[in-house]
Amino acid sequence: MGKKKKKNIIAKRRAQSKDRKQKKRKSGIQRSKSNVQFIDRPAISEIEAPVGFRTVSMTQGMIEYAKPIMDFVEKGIVKD
Repeated sequence: MGKKKKKNIIAKRRAQSKDRKQKKRKSGIQRSKSNVQFIDRPAISEIEAPVGFRTVSMTQGMIEYAKPIMDFVEKGIVKD
């Protein structure tokens, strides 16, 4: 008898959980912003670098950013 009651309780909880999730999904759709403004911006490749900086690709920038970290790893100061 105990197992059947537990199954009923679990099934009831699952149904309530599904209902709550469904309500959240529906309310999220209704809350969408209607007055969204878009600003035209140039592509990153078209933007000039500020004075004192040089223009590099995203990949090259990540490599340059990681150089000091990789030096620490090679020296054994920081481990993987």
